[in-house]
Amino acid sequence: MAIWVAGALGLSLLIGEQGLARSIAVRRIAATPRSLARWLIGGVLLAAVLAALSHLAHPAIDHRVAALIGIIPALLVQVLVLRRAHGSLTPMAIRWLLPCSLLPMLATMTFAHDARSSLQSGLLVALALAIGLPAFSALAQRLDDADVPAWMRPLPTRLLATGVIVLAMAGSLPW
Repeated sequence: MAIWVAGALGLSLLIGEQGLARSIAVRRIAATPRSLARWLIGGVLLAAVLAALSHLAHPAIDHRVAALIGIIPALLVQVLVLRRAHGSLTPMAIRWLLPCSLLPMLATMTFAHDARSSLQSGLLVALALAIGLPAFSALAQRLDDADVPAWMRPLPTRLLATGVIVLAMAGSLPW
């Protein structure tokens, strides 16, 4: 289970970093990996709190339904916040940002079976994002600066950096 969570977070890091590299709209919204991580952490924590509240309101609710109750409003809030802060959202920005945001939320809800586990997994995934995204971008930048063969730029080096970060996160996620 921990490898799924680490893989989802790693894929989110890769999608977010590629969005920052390839989309002007994403760079306008989230200029740095740290600001992108803050945006992702806000969505993850909101989804965890909403899922925990749904568990508290109805203790017999299935954990998948509670996860949907947490994820769908959190995604809508993220889109509304981005639209309010940056005017119109281009389809390109939505194409990069929504999958980047959905994957950590799904990883959060993997272990959420009650209110307490929803909050715990949300905090742990938020911590992993806070550490993982800046570490991933720094590692990817170092690989870009290194003497890497041309056929390994840019995507294979990003996949290598993602693999390193995923292995580091999977080793530190005993839950």
